[in-house]
Amino acid sequence: MRHTPQPIAPTNIRPKHVPLAQTDIEWALTQMDGVIDVSEEDLVEIYELAVKHARNRDSK
Repeated sequence: MRHTPQPIAPTNIRPKHVPLAQTDIEWALTQMDGVIDVSEEDLVEIYELAVKHARNRDSK
């Protein structure tokens, strides 16, 4: 009988949801250089920075 290797960790695990606070968005905006004309890519970067900041805040 042949066995298929199993992944080390389940692939359906989602990161813990951390609610964003206004301060997380404000912090993320401070990480951007100067005044920005927000494109879709910029908005995604701001969101990702804010989520990372929220997770760091939540883990302390």
